[in-house]
Amino acid sequence: MSRHLEVFVAARVKNGVRLQTGERTVEFTEEHQNSKGEAVIIPGVFMVSLPAFVDGEAVRIPARLRYRIVSGDIKWFYQLYRWEFFLREQVGHDLKQASNETGLPAYEGAPES
Repeated sequence: MSRHLEVFVAARVKNGVRLQTGERTVEFTEEHQNSKGEAVIIPGVFMVSLPAFVDGEAVRIPARLRYRIVSGDIKWFYQLYRWEFFLREQVGHDLKQASNETGLPAYEGAPES
């Protein structure tokens, strides 16, 4: 995605106190900018493709690329989007296909308590 990425972080904290009631508010704002002062743009979604079973059809799962600034370093990670749904859908498809190809009934169990 990038061979060299600089991220500059500008963080602000706003603290407010209402003297009559003692109510307090704290607001944190954090802005990430590149070396040119522009907002850092990271692609929103990419696809991960892997088989649910060995030698099976690949399941395409949307993923989001994320990053955090930790002690001055950029830490990259990803979050799979609704991976359980896509995996379950593929397993159901494979179960139906196995039943059709073998002529045997298909059974689905229930999760253990």
